[in-house]
Amino acid sequence: MCYGASFFSVIDPRGDIYICCHHVGADRGVLGRLSIESWSDFLMSSQRHQRIGEFSLDDCLPLCRLNAVNVVLQNLLDGEQFVPITDPLLHKHSVFL
Repeated sequence: MCYGASFFSVIDPRGDIYICCHHVGADRGVLGRLSIESWSDFLMSSQRHQRIGEFSLDDCLPLCRLNAVNVVLQNLLDGEQFVPITDPLLHKHSVFL
C-alpha cells in the first residue's frame, strides 16, 4: 500500500486529484474530482481511502518520491523504533532500500 498517498496528492488544472505526481493524467491514478465534490468531502470520503488501498504499486516507479515515506511508515507498522535524523545533511547521502 502507498501510505504516502494519504499525505501527498496532486491536483491538476481541471481539479482532478491524483494519487501522486507520477500518475497525473492516468485514469487509474484518479482519486477524486473537485468538479464533483468539495475538498473536505474528498478528504473524508470512503472512496478516497478505498482507492488508495486498492492502488497497485506495480504501476509505480521504483524508489519514487513517496518511497521514503512508505519505508518509514511500514517500519513503524512493523514495530520498529523510529530514529530521527539528527544531521540535516544526512539525507543527501542516504539510500533507502
